[in-house]
Amino acid sequence: MEPKITHLERIEIKNLWGEVDIDWQLDPKVNILIGVNGSGKTTLLELVDCIVQEKNLKTVFDFNHIKLCFNDNHIIYAEQIKDFDAFFKKSTRKITAFKSCDAQNGYISESNFIEDSDKFRYRDFINLDKVSTFDMSEEDKEAIEHDGAFYENTDLDKTLRKLVNDFKGYQLKLRNLERCETTTLDDKIRELSLKENTTVEELQALKQALHHKEAKVAEIYQQKNQFLFELNSLFEGTHKVVDFEQNNALIFNKKGKTITPYRLSAGEKQILIILLKVILQENQPSVLLMDEPELSLHLASQLKLIETIQRVNENCQLIIATHAPGILNKGWRDKITNMENITFTN
Repeated sequence: MEPKITHLERIEIKNLWGEVDIDWQLDPKVNILIGVNGSGKTTLLELVDCIVQEKNLKTVFDFNHIKLCFNDNHIIYAEQIKDFDAFFKKSTRKITAFKSCDAQNGYISESNFIEDSDKFRYRDFINLDKVSTFDMSEEDKEAIEHDGAFYENTDLDKTLRKLVNDFKGYQLKLRNLERCETTTLDDKIRELSLKENTTVEELQALKQALHHKEAKVAEIYQQKNQFLFELNSLFEGTHKVVDFEQNNALIFNKKGKTITPYRLSAGEKQILIILLKVILQENQPSVLLMDEPELSLHLASQLKLIETIQRVNENCQLIIATHAPGILNKGWRDKITNMENITFTN
C-alpha cells in the first residue's frame, strides 16, 4: 500500500558543519524560519530538498546524518557518505529498510516504508518542491529567439518556461476531466432538449441536469479559477490581467497590449512561479519550501503571500526561510521559529 504522506513533522540534522545539531518540530500548515545570515536556514532547506528529490548536493555540507520525520511515522534517514568503498558494499535487495545506491549524491538514505528498492523514489510518495529567489546577473544573461523576437533566458525564465508549459498540460487535463464527468449529463440534456412535447417532469429533469452539469464544471475548475483570481489580485496594481493565447499558453493583457510571462519584472515572475508551483500541486497534500521569497516581492505581495497560497491549495504545508518582517504579520507570529532555538552546539 502506498504511504499517504501529507506533511513534514520534524527535521533532525546531526553534526552540521561538524559544529551543531538541528532539531525542528514543524507545524502541519505554516512554518516561518528566521535567523541571522550564516545560521543555516538556506542549508536546511537545500538538504531537505536534495534528500527527498534525490538530487546532488550543490554545496558540500559536512554533516553526520539527517532524519526527516513525516506524518504516520514515515521516516527518511540520510547519512553522508564518508567511505565510498564501504558504501558500495551495502545491500540493495528488497527489504523493508531501503538503502539508496547513488553515491554521486554524497549521501545514502534509508526509509521505513519501502518494499521494493529497485522501483522506489521518494518523490513518488512525497509531493515536495522548492522555490528559491534567483536571477542571473546581467552579464550572464543570454537571449533566445522566439517568433522573431528576442527574450532574456535567465535561470528564472527557464524555470518559468517549464511551469507555463506544465500549466498548459494541467488545463488539458481539466478539459478531459470535464468531458469525462459531463458526458452522461450532456446526453441526457440533448435527449430532453430534442423532444417536441415534454412533460412537466421532463422539464424538471432537464433543469436538474443543467444544474448538475453547471455545478460539476464549477467544481472541476474551482482551483484554476481561484488561481486566476489570486494572480489578478496580485497584479492589479500594475493593471495586468491574465489571458490565454490560442494554444492555451498563459499571457497577460495590459490595456489591450499582450505581455508574455518573460516580459514581466523579476518580482512578478517570482509571484507567477510560486503560484504556478502551487496550482500544479492539484490540491494534493504537498510540502513547499521557500527560501527568502521576499527578495523580489513587493511588501504588499509579502503580506498576502501565505494566505494566497493557502487559498490556491489548502493542503500545502509551507516551510519558509525569511528575513522579511512583512511576511511575519497577518497573524503568523506563532508560526515563527528562530534558528537559534532549534540549533544546539556539539
